[in-house]
Amino acid sequence: MRYIESLRASARGFFFDFPRAVRCRRNPFGIFPELCGVIRGLIKAGLIAVFLCGVSCPRACAGEIVLTLEEALLTALKDNRQLAQGRAEEEAARAGVSLANSAVLPTVDIAGTLGMTRGLYSKDVGELSEQVSVRQYLYKGGAISAAMRKSKFDLSAAQASLSRDKQEVLLKVKKSFFTLVLAERYRRLSRFIAVSAKRHLDYVSELHRRGQASESEIIGQRSSLRSAMYLYSSAATQKKSAGEILANLLYLKSGNEITAAGRLRYAFRDTAYDAAFLKAAASRPELRLYEAEERSAEEAVKIARGFGRPSLKATLDYYSSNRLASGTEKNDNDHSVAGLTVSWPVFDGGQARAEVEAAIAALKASQAQRQQVIKDIATELRQACLGLQDSLEALKAAEEEVKVYRDNLRAAQEKYRRGIASLLDMQDAALKYETAYFKKEQAVYAYMIAGMDFDKAIGGV
Repeated sequence: MRYIESLRASARGFFFDFPRAVRCRRNPFGIFPELCGVIRGLIKAGLIAVFLCGVSCPRACAGEIVLTLEEALLTALKDNRQLAQGRAEEEAARAGVSLANSAVLPTVDIAGTLGMTRGLYSKDVGELSEQVSVRQYLYKGGAISAAMRKSKFDLSAAQASLSRDKQEVLLKVKKSFFTLVLAERYRRLSRFIAVSAKRHLDYVSELHRRGQASESEIIGQRSSLRSAMYLYSSAATQKKSAGEILANLLYLKSGNEITAAGRLRYAFRDTAYDAAFLKAAASRPELRLYEAEERSAEEAVKIARGFGRPSLKATLDYYSSNRLASGTEKNDNDHSVAGLTVSWPVFDGGQARAEVEAAIAALKASQAQRQQVIKDIATELRQACLGLQDSLEALKAAEEEVKVYRDNLRAAQEKYRRGIASLLDMQDAALKYETAYFKKEQAVYAYMIAGMDFDKAIGGV
């Protein structure tokens, strides 16, 4: 910023103090008077070019990264921390499915013991025993099957949450990308305005030198030039800010200038509310997320109730015991035990009842949240439809304005070719056309953003 301010101060001194010195000394260079005006104009033009280039120099020196929309979206999906967390949660939910499914399989435990008895018998006695135990739940109050279903709903919820996060990230990146495109277009327009203001100042200065323009007109043109310079500086700052926002979304290294290699394009779309709402009901990841959470809460109630019901477990134990006396004698004692175990928690201090009540309360909260999300989506969709229709009307009006100024520019070019209008008149017509075209691009940008919001409302990006 200090570099830019010093350039502006230098330009201000030469632009506004040098002509005053020329008025005091009609020929400060000691050359022909005809060349004095030419040199004065060249110096002003050179300083304008130095100023405009100087605003961009610090950014250019820092390095430039050119990105297309596809590259930006791929980078966002690859390096985003929020998506990495969502993928980790999805993997955890997938592991939870495997954990719940493992409850239907039997458990097998193997144990072995090696012991030595001394002083009790006439000889030292060693004993080696092995045990194999198999356990299988045949019924557990319905908790096992409910846990399996709950784990699948938890996985669906994690996948829907990840899908929602992806849509939000892609939407933010798209909006930021096209904001940068519009900011670059605005910077070019502001440069055009600054150059046009400089030409007007040169023209009025020449008229003043001939005695055909007043001092007030020169002061007014200088003020216009100052405003144009400030406009260009502000536009450059806006472009830099938009680039930093995009770099932050893509987790790129700070300090590099981001350039968006793309154009503002649009396509007309149908905004029928009824069809859009049906599509949103089938595609919105939020609805799939809260529906899966509601189903998971229902299974959680069944699990909590299952803990208070009887359970039936089958067991099979195989024992093998070998006793060794003086290292040579071997006595085998192999046997097996099979059985069925029935357990029923008669009293647990009210724990099972409290867990059921908590699960039911969580289910009611999930149902209420899902109903609220449906209402919010309907409202969001209505707003998106209205915004898309409004931006479309604004775009059509901007296109008509562009046609008017394009026709005026052609007329000015024809008049200049026939010698009726001056070069400055034609350049003014070109500036008005560029301004109208930029307003159209602003309308295209607004229509594209409204379209993105509409796509999000119906469950896509």
